[in-house]
Amino acid sequence: MPDHTTEDRRKHKRKAFDIQNSEVHFKLKINDETQEIYQVHDISITGMRISLAEAKLDVAQELTLLVSEADLALSVVAVVRWVGPGSESDIYEYGVEFDNSDMDLNILLFMYLRKHLSQL
Repeated sequence: MPDHTTEDRRKHKRKAFDIQNSEVHFKLKINDETQEIYQVHDISITGMRISLAEAKLDVAQELTLLVSEADLALSVVAVVRWVGPGSESDIYEYGVEFDNSDMDLNILLFMYLRKHLSQL
């Protein structure tokens, strides 16, 4: 397991996501299975840090991020870049990078979610 804390290769600053005060729902689709995301920690135009209740993902694994709210549903292809332990024993954190072949969709997702992002 790589130590993702030693080198930060991000190109865009991530913003904290306030999932507690949000009606946005996040899920992952891997093959034909869908899994709820336990927590979204932060997000940028090119990726996000999430927590899942089970470590089912591997580095370099491709997945689809499904994002929905009352008036919008988006899906973005992403790749797991790092895996690490979460704050609780049965929770794991993942850094995922969005596929850059459709940067317009990535920007649309980020701009749509901006009302839920920390202003810090």
